[in-house]
Amino acid sequence: NSSSIERAIGRIKFVLNRASDHDIKVSKVRNQRIYIEKEDDEIESVYLNENEIQKIFDLNLEHDYELENIRDNFVLSLWFGLRIGDFMTNLKTENIKDGFVSIKTQKTGSFVKLPIHSMAKSILDKRFGNLPRKVDISEYNIKIKNICQLANIDNQVYGKLWNSEKKRKELTYAPKYKFVSSHIGRKSLATNLSGKVSDEIIQNI
Repeated sequence: NSSSIERAIGRIKFVLNRASDHDIKVSKVRNQRIYIEKEDDEIESVYLNENEIQKIFDLNLEHDYELENIRDNFVLSLWFGLRIGDFMTNLKTENIKDGFVSIKTQKTGSFVKLPIHSMAKSILDKRFGNLPRKVDISEYNIKIKNICQLANIDNQVYGKLWNSEKKRKELTYAPKYKFVSSHIGRKSLATNLSGKVSDEIIQNI
């Protein structure tokens, strides 16, 4: 994102300026202004609302154990709101106790504690309190698109999709399931909680 690029450039310039202050030869190019194309604020990232999550939860996937396992992981991620790294590698069964999921996040080192949604509880109960088997993230990103397609989450939305020929993202209209990725869990939880709990609580989560 443009904000991440600007932050990185700012840090690089800080280091180079400090080097110059200590009489280390540094290129004057560092003082040139750099134009970063801003993200379009009107393009909102895709999230799944509660009705769409219910459709995913209600899918009968008993005929395909692997897909059912990924679907269960997907629903949990939509209600836990964890970064995919925390969800797939850091989250353990012992983090779930007395109706809450509690975990120390890898990126920030902060503790997160959330009440377990009824859908998540149903998935855990089905597995006798155990979490679904973890899967490779690249496989997960492909299969959750398939799952959303099966759930008929295919209304046309406007957003950015990867163009393999141009090797970059471009703005386009496409069925909603094509925009689904592992990050949608965090976006969906935050959006679905908006207006129901305070912004401060959402930001802390």
